[in-house]
Amino acid sequence: MTTDTYKQALKQAKADLVEQVAVLGTAQDSAKKAEKAIVELRQTIAALQVLCGEPEFVEEDALGLTDAIRMAFRTAARDMSAHDIREHMEGMGYAGRWGNLLASIHTVIPRLHKKGEIEPTGNVNGKDTYRWVGHPIPTQNALLDRVLAAGRSSRAIPVMEERKPGQAPRPPNWKGGLPAPKK
Repeated sequence: MTTDTYKQALKQAKADLVEQVAVLGTAQDSAKKAEKAIVELRQTIAALQVLCGEPEFVEEDALGLTDAIRMAFRTAARDMSAHDIREHMEGMGYAGRWGNLLASIHTVIPRLHKKGEIEPTGNVNGKDTYRWVGHPIPTQNALLDRVLAAGRSSRAIPVMEERKPGQAPRPPNWKGGLPAPKK
C-alpha cells in the first residue's frame, strides 16, 4: 500500500468517527426523551390506579434498583436526600417493588458517589443531599479534537480528561490557552 492509500483510509476513518459521534449524540437525546416519557407515564399509571381502586401495577422491565435511582436523580433535576429519592421513586411507580427501599437507597448512594455519578451538595435538616453529575461522555467536538490531535503527532490518540456535562470541550494538550502549534 502507498502513503496515499493510508492517508485516504485515515481520512475515511476520521469521517466515519465524526458520523458515529453524531449518531451517538442523537441516540443520547432520544434516550433522555424516552426516559422522561417513561417517568411521566409511570406517574400517571400510579395516580390512575389509586383512583380506579386497582392493585399496584407491577411493570416487568430490566430496570434494577441502581438504574431506577439513577433515573430518579436525572429526572428530578434538583439536589435530593435519600428520603427525597424514595419519594420520587414512589411517585414514578416504584412503591413496594423493593422491600426496604430507603435502606437500599442508602446502600446505593455511596456506590454512585464513588463512581462519580453523584456528588454531595450539603446537609438539609440533618439529611445529606446529592446531585446528579452523570457519566462523563465525550462530546462530538472532544472526540474530533482527539482525532485531529492524533493526526498531528506520531503518538496514539491522547486521553481526554473527564468533564462534567455542559463543560466546554478542550483539546488534550490544553493548558488554559491555545494549544502550541506542532512542528
